[in-house]
Amino acid sequence: MIPPELELTYVVMPATDVPGDWIGHCLELDVISQGVDPGHALMMVMEAAAIIMSDDRASGRNPWARCAPEEYWPPEALEEWTEKRKELGRLRIVVP
Repeated sequence: MIPPELELTYVVMPATDVPGDWIGHCLELDVISQGVDPGHALMMVMEAAAIIMSDDRASGRNPWARCAPEEYWPPEALEEWTEKRKELGRLRIVVP
């Protein structure tokens, strides 16, 4: 079961390939989306993360089996996620 509340780490940065666009990255799920400004990029990546988690749950997949490569993580956040992931890895996802 996916916890009803879970803090996810989002990074928002200017797009390097499309001037004026912004990229949002959910590190725990390694989901990326883009928007026309920082707030829009954050909103889009949050929506994408929710869709991924819902789809994983419906398909019986573990959403915690993926995450962004270490080089994308701030060191303190990576350490915290590594510990949290151990806990979440013990959860079973049951599809009714």
